[in-house]
Amino acid sequence: MDNRIPILALCREGQRKPFLDGIEYSEDRLLVVEYSNENLPLKLKEGLEYLEAALSTRFTMIIPPDISKYLEALSRRGITRSEYIRNLILKDMKKSG
Repeated sequence: MDNRIPILALCREGQRKPFLDGIEYSEDRLLVVEYSNENLPLKLKEGLEYLEAALSTRFTMIIPPDISKYLEALSRRGITRSEYIRNLILKDMKKSG
């Protein structure tokens, strides 16, 4: 999950592990789906379609050296550049919305 790759976790109906609920709530790239033998193809299709829609779009942004140095300093403290910029945008969206 550290690589931000979508994950579809399948559990038989009634056998979902409680720890998955906490992980699924905190990770936007994890989808846990319960299935039975009868509905497995449908659940796979629905889960994959959901994760496909959740995939992010990449783009390139040119920034001045001072901003680059600031983002580099943040990354040394464990915050990726993408994560920092994404969080700023989300914060602004909440404020505007």
